[in-house]
Amino acid sequence: MAQKGKHHGKDSSAQGSHCDLELQWAHLSCWPQDGLFLTEALHPYEVFVAAGFEVDLASETGTFGLDFNSLQPPFLSGSSKAIYDNSDDPFMVKLNSQLKRASDLKKEEYGVFFASAGHAALYDYPTAKSLQAIAADVWDRGEIVGTVCHGPAILPEIIDSKTGRSIVEGKTVTGFTIEGELIFNILDKLRQDNVVPVVEAVTVAGGY
Repeated sequence: MAQKGKHHGKDSSAQGSHCDLELQWAHLSCWPQDGLFLTEALHPYEVFVAAGFEVDLASETGTFGLDFNSLQPPFLSGSSKAIYDNSDDPFMVKLNSQLKRASDLKKEEYGVFFASAGHAALYDYPTAKSLQAIAADVWDRGEIVGTVCHGPAILPEIIDSKTGRSIVEGKTVTGFTIEGELIFNILDKLRQDNVVPVVEAVTVAGGY
């Protein structure tokens, strides 16, 4: 999924009077229990909105799934659960009825690209060409590209137009570890599906 936003009154983009934001995540078609890890989108959304951003949500396909575990306690509780249970909450409205397809977005409108996640990102982000194009455009204009958890799965295929190489080359990346995949007993499933964990994907692209 992706989000775009405009923060009026703060000039941190090449466009002058506003700064734009992308927040995105993938859904998973081959593993029904997985998809967007809800709070990895909700919590950034709350921070961006509180900072004055106007936010859009989008995914590569214009659809999404939800990680089953992300809807269980302790991952979903308190105010986050209250938002999830309220279909009229602005975040849930954007998620359920205003979700955009990445290819329909005008990439030049965005000044920040943030990829949220869930294990689905490992499957979907490496081939999410429209999302990658938006992120690359944001990067090329000197703006911000960020990720969380499994979100770095999108980074190796975001190409710096100046170097022709991944934007992670020579950089340190924070993301979900191999140890984490082992703890959750997911690594064997990833190997079976020929899906590359975050650490390995970033390393191959020249990151650390």
